[in-house]
Amino acid sequence: MVSRNTKNVGMRQILVAATGFAIIIVAAILLTEGLFSIVSWQKFDQSLIFRLYRMAVPARHVSESALPIATRSEIEALIPEMLDAGVGMGNVPFKSELVYDAVAINTRDGDECLEQKPGLAKYTTYVRTGDYDRFDPPSVFYDRNAELPPSIQDFIYTYGVNVSEFTTNANGERITLPAVTAERKILIAGDSVAVGSMIDDAETIASQLQRRNAAVQYVNLGMNGATGADAICNLQKAAERYRGQIVRVIYVYCENDFEPADTFSTPEEVVAWLKEFSADNGGVEITIVFAPYIYNIIPQLTRFEGTRGAGRELFLDETRRLARLAQEAGFDYVSIGDVAMQESQQRGTDFAVFALFVDHAHLSAYGVSRLIERLPVN
Repeated sequence: MVSRNTKNVGMRQILVAATGFAIIIVAAILLTEGLFSIVSWQKFDQSLIFRLYRMAVPARHVSESALPIATRSEIEALIPEMLDAGVGMGNVPFKSELVYDAVAINTRDGDECLEQKPGLAKYTTYVRTGDYDRFDPPSVFYDRNAELPPSIQDFIYTYGVNVSEFTTNANGERITLPAVTAERKILIAGDSVAVGSMIDDAETIASQLQRRNAAVQYVNLGMNGATGADAICNLQKAAERYRGQIVRVIYVYCENDFEPADTFSTPEEVVAWLKEFSADNGGVEITIVFAPYIYNIIPQLTRFEGTRGAGRELFLDETRRLARLAQEAGFDYVSIGDVAMQESQQRGTDFAVFALFVDHAHLSAYGVSRLIERLPVN
């Protein structure tokens, strides 16, 4: 007859063995997941855990004729999980909930100008949906080392458009690729069009120009959400960092800089300041790039009820004044609107203009490539 103590010892041995086996299985999964992460770097959809999730929750059907489109209810149902995971979202009515200091790309300290945070390493993407502004869809941004729950991974995998890397250096400047260090520097200043919002680090104006010319160093000073005053404030700070090294400034003047503000909301103010900046920095060359919204480039395709551009200001007088003042000051002047219309004429369709943009204002990688054909490289 087997004693109770003997039975207890046997049960403990079985439990120990089962626990050890479970630990080995978990360790094997983690090791395999680590190898997957190394081999499939930056592709969470190739993650082992995500694949297991996909086996349990099948992917949404994607037809040959249409890509899946997220609904408002799907997006808003994920808000609590986004908050927990540190995922930010813009261009939505509840933006204030999902753009808080810990996840924001920019910061403002007292009366200082808007600054981009140093050391950022984020992913950015748009959400494919028709439930918000058609030409300015919801944007999503999150740290590259964030551990997103499978539900958010699935959402981005299904509805995300052009997941891109957004990286800043120790100065809070978006990095330029390839990395070049040179005594002579060209600064790209302005707002989100200058920084290259929603395209990859390697696709920005600064990076595409850098690939063409390694003899100078291109520095990206652009910032999402910057006003004219913010752009100029950061240009002043950069001038101190790079004193005696600046040979040219490419200043991206976005159409929304015409909108009333305290300072630097008129072409006269901006051009006068740039003239003074040039003189103070040894005759630095200036190029102004004017960035209109698509509503004023192809109004016949974009100005309809329900869009932000339906009643948008034309800014015709301001645009003419900017071009005239830039030319009178001896600056180079390029309009993205002219680049877009040239594309339309070459392709034989006004719809070709859309290829140059990722939304209502920001250039696609292809749009940047067409723009820099017009820009000086030294």
